[in-house]
Amino acid sequence: MTEIKESGSEEAVCSILCEYDPDSLWIVSFYPESIRAVKRLLPPRVKTGLICSTDCDDPFAPPVLYTGADAILPRTNTFTQEMVTEAHRQGLSVITWTLNTPPEAYQKVASSGADGWVTDDPCGLRAWVNSPKQNSIRI
Repeated sequence: MTEIKESGSEEAVCSILCEYDPDSLWIVSFYPESIRAVKRLLPPRVKTGLICSTDCDDPFAPPVLYTGADAILPRTNTFTQEMVTEAHRQGLSVITWTLNTPPEAYQKVASSGADGWVTDDPCGLRAWVNSPKQNSIRI
């Protein structure tokens, strides 16, 4: 997964990423215009996601949906089961960020039907996934 952190850098980023297998690429950004540019510059098989923060209170508002993103990435503290249900109804994946919290939060996200999560603590998440109670979870 690659994040475009600066609007206007899409062509440079895409020129590098176009050398890789498009089936394995995910490109995400806070900027709707960056997602639209990626959709225009790379093959349709490249997956994109719009990162939703406080400035994106409604991940289903028309400006968000008009990006053509394949996923929404809500903050873990704003993420809800209803959001997952609605996103899936609209054909979108849900990937929460940044999941660095106690095991209860891992369980909430895992049981919600979210399609993935982003963490800065892969060792902590791996330990939770490998615990005897979680043997059905895959990462």
